[in-house]
Amino acid sequence: MLTKTGRRATSLAIAAATLTGALTAAGGTAGADQVTNFPAKVDLNGRLNIGEPADAPGHIENQYLQGTQVPVVCQQFAGADLWDKTADNTWVPDKYLTTGTDGRAPGVPDCNPAPPSAGEEPRDDFNHQTYGFAKDQCTAFAAFRIADRLGIGDFANDWRGQHFGDAGTWDDAARGAGLVVDTQPVVGGIAVNDVHKVGHVAYINKVYDDGSFDVEEYNWNTPLGYGTRSHVNISDAQADFQYVIHFK
Repeated sequence: MLTKTGRRATSLAIAAATLTGALTAAGGTAGADQVTNFPAKVDLNGRLNIGEPADAPGHIENQYLQGTQVPVVCQQFAGADLWDKTADNTWVPDKYLTTGTDGRAPGVPDCNPAPPSAGEEPRDDFNHQTYGFAKDQCTAFAAFRIADRLGIGDFANDWRGQHFGDAGTWDDAARGAGLVVDTQPVVGGIAVNDVHKVGHVAYINKVYDDGSFDVEEYNWNTPLGYGTRSHVNISDAQADFQYVIHFK
């Protein structure tokens, strides 16, 4: 029986071999504009948006048949599920491709790479959709960031069968949806305050070496409007946050 170390080494070897063959078929090394081919395990419908079900509106029926090569240009998580974007501008679940690994395939880029350490510039580009939450509340703005910035296009109040509801219950709903919820701020994380009235959520756009972070938010200092705060913290204070939800 293989030890854990042996199993991991075997896994990595298979992944490397698979990728080598895929790159040969693709005609080069993987990169931002490079196609890497992986065989489909089953007949696959192409989706127009990441995270969509197989029969979502606009899907392409049996776009990739079992055993045929799927041209992957990049990979991205939608919640806990890894998805592959194809050269045909559609999305397929990674679990249905033979990539030699259960996680990201070596050398295949992230479709939405992590922002630089300097963080993201704050900007009020909110589309004012509700996503099933109250209009122009912190929850609706956070949902917009999740759908638009993090690429989880189907996120809404009932995502993955969970009722996210008021901001103060988002951490519990996120755990129920299988997401990581902890106290480690990251750019792209959703900060949760569950001690202030009905709670509050905000989008983390910058993290500092001392562990403090900047947020973009709605309906905090500006009623039903956009605002930013700098150097907030994880603490029990009413004006701080207690948890971070990791959608990626």
